[in-house]
Amino acid sequence: MTVCLSTQFVPFASPPEIGRLQLVQTAALAGPAWRATSTKPAVLDCPRRPDEIANNEIALSDDGRMLAVHCGDGDILVWRAGSRHVAGRIDGSGPTAINRDATLVAVSPSPNDVRLWDPAVNRVVQTVDGESGRHDHVRFSPDGRLLAVADEDGTIRVWTIASDDDPVVLTGTVGQTRAISFSPDGKLIAAAGTDNVMRLWNTDGSGEPLTFDHPADARQLAFSADGRQLITLYGATIRFTPCEVCGPIDEVLALAGQRTTRDFTPEERAKYLRQPG
Repeated sequence: MTVCLSTQFVPFASPPEIGRLQLVQTAALAGPAWRATSTKPAVLDCPRRPDEIANNEIALSDDGRMLAVHCGDGDILVWRAGSRHVAGRIDGSGPTAINRDATLVAVSPSPNDVRLWDPAVNRVVQTVDGESGRHDHVRFSPDGRLLAVADEDGTIRVWTIASDDDPVVLTGTVGQTRAISFSPDGKLIAAAGTDNVMRLWNTDGSGEPLTFDHPADARQLAFSADGRQLITLYGATIRFTPCEVCGPIDEVLALAGQRTTRDFTPEERAKYLRQPG
């Protein structure tokens, strides 16, 4: 149902069958992570009630040391590397995300809020969203400072976690958001929608979103490590979409200078280059 890849320890997690969860090391590690070998996966019990429909939402911390899964038993289960015993249970279900240093787990157990669960104290320490409507996706920025929440109407709200400020609201998606992802530097957020369009926003809400034509049934979305490509999974196909405007602003401006056929108007400079009109 779902695959997650960590960036440091490179195991990935995938529930291949009901009630079972596999973790596979794709390279030999200096020390044990999930007590797996390069040829044999670690297998964790992921219990579920027969009458419970689970979306198999799964989140793996960036360092590969914490795993959170909605198995379908009414709880989100949390495991730590080095042990196959459940380290914590979070009441509820729905979209899940873990921040970079595995100090917070974001869950959306109800249509009205997103809660941040602290594994160190085994409890919810903050609620960051009071909007109505179901949440389809939650994602932390790479530095853990921002939390993006995609609602069922296509709206994406970007919260600054250590702030009481209102969220940045990103709109434009017609229909439902299938997947979202932050760029490696946290300055951009991409979303694939059901309207055959992939959009790219500045996380601070400035400017207009860029759009790319894309199949509507994309299920997963990520930036490449250098931030220059958008990688999507739809059906059995993986698509790589070049993003020339995702590079450093100096390079983007130089590329624009090579391709422009006229100078910008004052209005265009204000809109696209954020310069005074």
